[in-house]
Amino acid sequence: GVNGTGTALAGVDDLGRVRLAAVDYVPPGRKPAGPPGPLALTQLPYGTPAQRVAAQAAAVSADGRTFAIAVEGGLLVWRPFPLGPRGKGAGPPRGAFTRGVFVGAPRPVHGLGIDPSGRWLFALDAGGVRRYDLRPIPDAPELAPDLGGGEVVLAAGDARALAFHPAREWLAVGVGSGVRVVTYAGEVLADAPAAHGRPRVEALAFDAGGGRLASGDLSGQIKLWGVGGSGRLAEERTLTGHGGAVHALAFNPSGRTLASGGADRTVILWDPEAGRERLALT
Repeated sequence: GVNGTGTALAGVDDLGRVRLAAVDYVPPGRKPAGPPGPLALTQLPYGTPAQRVAAQAAAVSADGRTFAIAVEGGLLVWRPFPLGPRGKGAGPPRGAFTRGVFVGAPRPVHGLGIDPSGRWLFALDAGGVRRYDLRPIPDAPELAPDLGGGEVVLAAGDARALAFHPAREWLAVGVGSGVRVVTYAGEVLADAPAAHGRPRVEALAFDAGGGRLASGDLSGQIKLWGVGGSGRLAEERTLTGHGGAVHALAFNPSGRTLASGGADRTVILWDPEAGRERLALT
Protein backbone atom coordinates (compact mmCIF):
# COMPACT_ATOMS: atom_id res chain seq x y z
CA GLY A 1 0.00 0.00 0.00
CA VAL A 2 0.99 3.64 -0.49
CA ASN A 3 0.53 6.29 2.18
CA GLY A 4 -1.72 9.29 1.54
CA THR A 5 1.07 11.69 0.62
CA GLY A 6 2.61 9.31 -1.90
CA THR A 7 5.99 9.43 -0.16
CA ALA A 8 6.11 5.88 1.16
CA LEU A 9 5.35 2.34 0.03
CA ALA A 10 4.85 -0.76 2.16
CA GLY A 11 4.42 -4.33 0.94
CA VAL A 12 5.00 -8.03 1.54
CA ASP A 13 6.94 -10.31 -0.79
CA ASP A 14 6.59 -14.05 -1.36
CA LEU A 15 9.43 -14.79 1.07
CA GLY A 16 7.42 -13.43 3.99
CA ARG A 17 9.36 -10.15 4.25
CA VAL A 18 7.82 -6.74 4.85
CA ARG A 19 9.51 -4.10 2.71
CA LEU A 20 9.26 -0.36 3.32
CA ALA A 21 10.37 2.42 1.00
CA ALA A 22 10.19 6.11 1.90
CA VAL A 23 11.63 9.20 0.27
CA ASP A 24 12.67 10.69 3.62
CA TYR A 25 13.40 7.54 5.61
CA VAL A 26 16.22 7.93 8.13
CA PRO A 27 17.69 4.69 9.56
CA PRO A 28 17.77 4.53 13.38
CA GLY A 29 20.84 6.21 14.87
CA ARG A 30 21.50 8.43 11.88
CA LYS A 31 20.78 12.08 11.21
CA PRO A 32 19.09 13.38 8.05
CA ALA A 33 21.73 14.05 5.40
CA GLY A 34 19.79 16.89 3.78
CA PRO A 35 16.64 17.26 1.70
CA PRO A 36 14.61 14.13 0.88
CA GLY A 37 16.32 11.92 -1.65
CA PRO A 38 15.27 8.88 -3.67
CA LEU A 39 13.34 6.01 -2.15
CA ALA A 40 15.27 4.22 0.59
CA LEU A 41 14.43 0.55 1.05
CA THR A 42 14.40 -1.12 4.45
CA GLN A 43 12.88 -4.13 6.15
CA LEU A 44 10.37 -3.88 8.99
CA PRO A 45 11.39 -6.27 11.80
CA TYR A 46 8.36 -7.97 13.28
CA GLY A 47 9.61 -11.36 14.45
CA THR A 48 12.33 -12.52 16.83
CA PRO A 49 15.35 -14.76 16.18
CA ALA A 50 13.44 -17.59 17.88
CA GLN A 51 10.17 -16.91 16.06
CA ARG A 52 10.26 -16.35 12.33
CA VAL A 53 6.75 -15.81 11.01
CA ALA A 54 5.89 -15.26 7.37
CA ALA A 55 3.63 -12.38 6.45
CA GLN A 56 0.81 -13.43 4.10
CA ALA A 57 -0.77 -10.03 3.40
CA ALA A 58 -0.31 -6.34 4.22
CA ALA A 59 -2.37 -3.15 4.29
CA VAL A 60 -1.65 0.51 5.02
CA SER A 61 -4.20 3.22 5.81
CA ALA A 62 -4.72 6.17 3.47
CA ASP A 63 -3.06 8.56 5.94
CA GLY A 64 -0.08 6.26 6.49
CA ARG A 65 -0.68 6.09 10.24
CA THR A 66 -1.80 2.44 10.45
CA PHE A 67 -0.08 -0.62 9.03
CA ALA A 68 -1.15 -4.27 9.39
CA ILE A 69 0.14 -7.63 8.28
CA ALA A 70 -1.34 -11.12 8.46
CA VAL A 71 0.83 -13.73 10.21
CA GLU A 72 0.28 -17.19 11.60
CA GLY A 73 -2.48 -17.08 14.20
CA GLY A 74 -3.60 -13.52 13.61
CA LEU A 75 -2.60 -9.98 12.68
CA LEU A 76 0.11 -7.52 13.65
CA VAL A 77 -1.03 -3.88 13.72
CA TRP A 78 1.13 -0.76 14.07
CA ARG A 79 -0.74 2.36 15.27
CA PRO A 80 0.60 4.99 14.88
CA PHE A 81 2.98 3.96 12.12
CA PRO A 82 5.95 6.18 11.15
CA LEU A 83 4.89 6.70 7.54
CA GLY A 84 2.09 9.13 8.33
CA PRO A 85 2.02 12.95 8.33
CA ARG A 86 5.10 14.80 9.52
CA GLY A 87 5.10 17.31 12.36
CA LYS A 88 4.42 17.60 16.07
CA GLY A 89 2.03 15.00 17.42
CA ALA A 90 1.85 13.17 14.10
CA GLY A 91 3.37 9.96 15.45
CA PRO A 92 6.84 8.44 15.76
CA PRO A 93 9.61 9.82 13.53
CA ARG A 94 10.71 8.05 10.38
CA GLY A 95 12.85 5.07 11.29
CA ALA A 96 11.40 4.79 14.82
CA PHE A 97 9.77 1.42 14.26
CA THR A 98 8.13 -0.20 17.27
CA ARG A 99 6.72 -3.67 17.68
CA GLY A 100 3.25 -4.32 16.31
CA VAL A 101 0.24 -5.21 18.46
CA PHE A 102 -0.91 -8.80 17.97
CA VAL A 103 -4.60 -9.35 17.25
CA GLY A 104 -5.90 -12.92 17.18
CA ALA A 105 -7.78 -14.21 14.13
CA PRO A 106 -9.89 -17.39 14.02
CA ARG A 107 -8.59 -18.46 10.59
CA PRO A 108 -5.48 -17.86 8.48
CA VAL A 109 -5.80 -14.52 6.66
CA HIS A 110 -4.77 -14.17 3.00
CA GLY A 111 -5.94 -10.63 2.27
CA LEU A 112 -6.20 -7.32 4.15
CA GLY A 113 -7.55 -3.82 3.59
CA ILE A 114 -8.02 -0.67 5.70
CA ASP A 115 -11.00 1.50 4.81
CA PRO A 116 -10.55 5.18 3.79
CA SER A 117 -11.50 6.44 7.27
CA GLY A 118 -8.76 4.36 8.90
CA ARG A 119 -11.19 2.93 11.44
CA TRP A 120 -11.93 -0.49 9.96
CA LEU A 121 -9.62 -3.33 9.03
CA PHE A 122 -11.10 -5.99 6.74
CA ALA A 123 -9.57 -9.45 6.50
CA LEU A 124 -10.13 -12.19 3.93
CA ASP A 125 -9.98 -15.79 5.12
CA ALA A 126 -11.42 -19.18 4.15
CA GLY A 127 -14.76 -18.20 5.70
CA GLY A 128 -15.19 -14.88 3.90
CA VAL A 129 -14.69 -11.27 5.00
CA ARG A 130 -14.20 -10.15 8.62
CA ARG A 131 -14.27 -6.61 10.00
CA TYR A 132 -12.11 -5.40 12.89
CA ASP A 133 -12.53 -2.05 14.66
CA LEU A 134 -9.04 -0.56 14.99
CA ARG A 135 -9.95 2.00 17.68
CA PRO A 136 -9.45 -0.32 20.70
CA ILE A 137 -5.93 -1.24 19.59
CA PRO A 138 -3.41 0.42 21.95
CA ASP A 139 -0.04 1.91 21.07
CA ALA A 140 1.79 -0.46 23.43
CA PRO A 141 2.32 -4.00 22.07
CA GLU A 142 2.24 -5.42 25.60
CA LEU A 143 -1.49 -4.62 25.82
CA ALA A 144 -2.83 -7.02 23.21
CA PRO A 145 -6.58 -6.46 22.79
CA ASP A 146 -9.21 -9.15 22.39
CA LEU A 147 -11.30 -8.18 19.38
CA GLY A 148 -13.27 -11.42 19.44
CA GLY A 149 -12.04 -12.61 16.06
CA GLY A 150 -13.72 -9.75 14.26
CA GLU A 151 -17.21 -9.59 12.83
CA VAL A 152 -18.19 -11.61 9.75
CA VAL A 153 -19.40 -9.18 7.10
CA LEU A 154 -19.67 -11.64 4.22
CA ALA A 155 -19.69 -15.43 4.46
CA ALA A 156 -18.02 -16.67 1.27
CA GLY A 157 -15.54 -19.50 0.87
CA ASP A 158 -13.58 -18.05 -2.05
CA ALA A 159 -13.17 -14.33 -1.35
CA ARG A 160 -9.83 -13.27 -2.83
CA ALA A 161 -9.92 -9.51 -3.48
CA LEU A 162 -11.49 -6.38 -2.03
CA ALA A 163 -11.78 -2.65 -2.75
CA PHE A 164 -13.32 0.25 -0.84
CA HIS A 165 -15.78 2.77 -2.24
CA PRO A 166 -14.19 6.22 -1.75
CA ALA A 167 -17.30 7.95 -0.35
CA ARG A 168 -19.72 5.31 0.93
CA GLU A 169 -19.28 2.52 3.45
CA TRP A 170 -19.33 -0.03 0.65
CA LEU A 171 -16.95 -2.84 -0.11
CA ALA A 172 -16.45 -4.64 -3.42
CA VAL A 173 -15.40 -8.27 -2.96
CA GLY A 174 -14.17 -10.78 -5.51
CA VAL A 175 -15.83 -14.10 -4.71
CA GLY A 176 -14.72 -16.91 -7.00
CA SER A 177 -15.34 -15.67 -10.53
CA GLY A 178 -17.93 -13.16 -9.33
CA VAL A 179 -18.12 -9.69 -7.81
CA ARG A 180 -20.27 -8.53 -4.89
CA VAL A 181 -20.84 -5.08 -3.43
CA VAL A 182 -21.72 -5.08 0.26
CA THR A 183 -22.06 -2.49 3.01
CA TYR A 184 -19.70 -2.51 5.97
CA ALA A 185 -22.59 -3.99 7.94
CA GLY A 186 -22.88 -6.91 5.49
CA GLU A 187 -25.92 -5.91 3.39
CA VAL A 188 -25.48 -7.20 -0.18
CA LEU A 189 -26.13 -4.37 -2.65
CA ALA A 190 -25.05 -6.16 -5.83
CA ASP A 191 -24.11 -9.72 -6.74
CA ALA A 192 -22.69 -10.78 -10.11
CA PRO A 193 -21.76 -14.42 -9.36
CA ALA A 194 -20.44 -15.22 -12.86
CA ALA A 195 -18.99 -11.81 -13.71
CA HIS A 196 -15.83 -13.36 -15.17
CA GLY A 197 -17.20 -16.71 -16.32
CA ARG A 198 -14.81 -19.32 -14.93
CA PRO A 199 -11.54 -17.47 -14.03
CA ARG A 200 -11.24 -16.31 -10.43
CA VAL A 201 -11.29 -12.58 -9.67
CA GLU A 202 -7.91 -11.48 -8.32
CA ALA A 203 -8.04 -7.66 -8.21
CA LEU A 204 -10.58 -4.85 -7.77
CA ALA A 205 -10.46 -1.04 -7.78
CA PHE A 206 -12.98 1.82 -7.58
CA ASP A 207 -12.27 5.10 -9.32
CA ALA A 208 -11.98 8.28 -7.21
CA GLY A 209 -15.66 9.16 -7.68
CA GLY A 210 -16.92 5.66 -6.90
CA GLY A 211 -18.98 5.51 -10.08
CA ARG A 212 -16.82 2.90 -11.78
CA LEU A 213 -15.34 -0.41 -10.63
CA ALA A 214 -12.64 -2.46 -12.35
CA SER A 215 -12.16 -6.19 -11.80
CA GLY A 216 -9.32 -8.40 -13.04
CA ASP A 217 -9.08 -12.19 -13.19
CA LEU A 218 -6.66 -15.10 -13.48
CA SER A 219 -6.95 -15.22 -17.28
CA GLY A 220 -5.75 -11.63 -17.66
CA GLN A 221 -9.15 -10.17 -18.49
CA ILE A 222 -10.34 -6.87 -16.98
CA LYS A 223 -13.97 -5.82 -16.75
CA LEU A 224 -15.30 -2.32 -16.13
CA TRP A 225 -18.55 -1.77 -14.25
CA GLY A 226 -20.75 1.23 -13.70
CA VAL A 227 -21.73 1.58 -10.04
CA GLY A 228 -25.21 2.97 -9.41
CA GLY A 229 -26.36 5.10 -6.51
CA SER A 230 -27.77 2.01 -4.81
CA GLY A 231 -24.58 0.01 -5.37
CA ARG A 232 -25.88 -2.00 -8.32
CA LEU A 233 -23.42 -2.98 -11.05
CA ALA A 234 -23.80 -2.53 -14.81
CA GLU A 235 -21.14 -4.08 -17.05
CA GLU A 236 -19.57 -1.52 -19.39
CA ARG A 237 -16.76 -3.20 -21.31
CA THR A 238 -13.95 -5.77 -21.25
CA LEU A 239 -10.24 -4.99 -21.57
CA THR A 240 -7.81 -7.62 -22.89
CA GLY A 241 -4.05 -7.30 -23.14
CA HIS A 242 -2.38 -9.24 -20.33
CA GLY A 243 -0.85 -12.63 -20.98
CA GLY A 244 -1.41 -13.81 -17.41
CA ALA A 245 -3.37 -13.15 -14.25
CA VAL A 246 -4.18 -9.55 -13.27
CA HIS A 247 -3.00 -9.03 -9.70
CA ALA A 248 -3.30 -5.24 -9.26
CA LEU A 249 -5.60 -2.45 -10.45
CA ALA A 250 -5.61 1.30 -9.73
CA PHE A 251 -7.29 4.38 -11.23
CA ASN A 252 -5.55 7.74 -11.37
CA PRO A 253 -7.24 10.60 -9.45
CA SER A 254 -9.18 11.83 -12.49
CA GLY A 255 -10.41 8.33 -13.36
CA ARG A 256 -9.23 8.78 -16.95
CA THR A 257 -6.45 6.21 -16.66
CA LEU A 258 -6.55 2.69 -15.26
CA ALA A 259 -3.30 0.89 -14.44
CA SER A 260 -3.15 -2.91 -14.30
CA GLY A 261 -0.30 -5.16 -13.20
CA GLY A 262 -0.12 -8.77 -14.30
CA ALA A 263 1.71 -12.05 -13.84
CA ASP A 264 3.21 -11.41 -17.29
CA ARG A 265 5.41 -8.76 -15.60
CA THR A 266 3.66 -6.03 -17.52
CA VAL A 267 1.94 -2.85 -16.35
CA ILE A 268 -0.67 -1.57 -18.79
CA LEU A 269 -2.18 1.90 -18.76
CA TRP A 270 -5.72 1.96 -20.16
CA ASP A 271 -8.21 4.55 -21.34
CA PRO A 272 -11.31 3.27 -19.51
CA GLU A 273 -13.68 5.45 -21.51
CA ALA A 274 -12.47 4.30 -24.92
CA GLY A 275 -11.64 0.79 -23.68
CA ARG A 276 -8.20 0.72 -25.27
CA GLU A 277 -4.59 0.37 -24.20
CA ARG A 278 -2.52 3.55 -23.94
CA LEU A 279 0.87 2.21 -22.90
CA ALA A 280 2.47 -1.07 -21.82
CA LEU A 281 5.44 -1.07 -19.45
CA THR A 282 7.57 -4.20 -19.31
